[in-house]
Amino acid sequence: MVGLESFAGKRLNGDAVEGKAIGTRGYERKDGQWLVVFHQATPIRQARDGMIVLRRFQP
Repeated sequence: MVGLESFAGKRLNGDAVEGKAIGTRGYERKDGQWLVVFHQATPIRQARDGMIVLRRFQP
């Protein structure tokens, strides 16, 4: 599954960080329940011209 995720938190130095990311999740059905077995997210930002730009997240 691919989708848009929102995140918020704090860096190790205490600075707040928030934004959006494009995420991918993989699921597996086990004993009648769906479990997340894979998750990956790449932070994105919106450029001044409205285009969405992928960026490298630096914790």
